[in-house]
Amino acid sequence: MKRIFGLLLVVLLAVDLSGCASLLSQQKEEHAQVVNHVRASTVALVASVDDKVHVFCSGVWVDSDSILTANHCMQGLADIQSRQQKTLIAPMGVKVHYVLENEVQNVGEEPTGIHLGTAVFLDSKHDLALIHADGNAIPKHGIIKLAPKTPPVSDRLYIVGHQTGLYFTFMEGVAAAYRKNFDEIGVDISGPFLQIQSDVFFGNSGGGAFNTDGELVGIASFLMRAPGMSYFIHVETIRTFLKDAKVIS
Repeated sequence: MKRIFGLLLVVLLAVDLSGCASLLSQQKEEHAQVVNHVRASTVALVASVDDKVHVFCSGVWVDSDSILTANHCMQGLADIQSRQQKTLIAPMGVKVHYVLENEVQNVGEEPTGIHLGTAVFLDSKHDLALIHADGNAIPKHGIIKLAPKTPPVSDRLYIVGHQTGLYFTFMEGVAAAYRKNFDEIGVDISGPFLQIQSDVFFGNSGGGAFNTDGELVGIASFLMRAPGMSYFIHVETIRTFLKDAKVIS
């Protein structure tokens, strides 16, 4: 009887291990799908400087022809174009070039496709901007949904951006805290902010932070001069902004 019981236990363990392996495989596939979706829903905002294309900010598709980014990216682009054209260019209405992930190959190479958009709705108070993709031949892309609620502190998050000009860098972060305003240290953007512990750096501005379902929880705005302290515009602020811009109802 002991021998029969022992054999039965081995069989049951084998079935259980097989089920675990199948579950892990499914989880890996779902994770890969989310990662691919957030990358396909992110753009690189580029500008021509000294006859070479440089990525300067990030953006996220929020519908078929609208890209969400940071207002300071549009202000920076307007400043670049003002210097190049020797005339004042306003952030509202500034022409913006963008690139998708499948249009960038190796570091240092020119993108295989560059598309044009226009800044159509700005909110300097909350550091948000909306770009409308120009023309009818808008490239195929993903579309991000807003998270229905803010992530709890300690939740794992995904971030896609273009650190130091390196296109479509994927990283993970942690929801570290929620902050109100930073008036006392000279940050003139209104909160609340989602603080994320991550390796975000210059080039991530305007890009998204996503929960593990691939939903948008924040837009990269600024850094503190301390390791890993990045601040993102809160998803509820984003929701209000997109309603005001008539992107969502």
